[in-house]
Amino acid sequence: MKGGIMAVDDQTSLTVGQLIDQLRHYPSDAQVRLALRPDFPFGHHVGRLLDAEIADSTTVYVPQGPQDGYLPAAVRAALGWPPQP
Repeated sequence: MKGGIMAVDDQTSLTVGQLIDQLRHYPSDAQVRLALRPDFPFGHHVGRLLDAEIADSTTVYVPQGPQDGYLPAAVRAALGWPPQP
């Protein structure tokens, strides 16, 4: 963890096990937010998880919940997103 922000490997697909392993490094009461849209960088609460059985595999969907506010500049920088104008 560097500067309070933990970088994760770039990957297009993440398993539940990989997500749990990454989250294991944080306190269990830490808040979780989704960071969406680099051109409009807001944080969002996580909605109710959904799963779908598709072709003998299960996919878990993490929906966007209510908007939380602009992402902090340090988070945008760590994600490689442009600074807020």
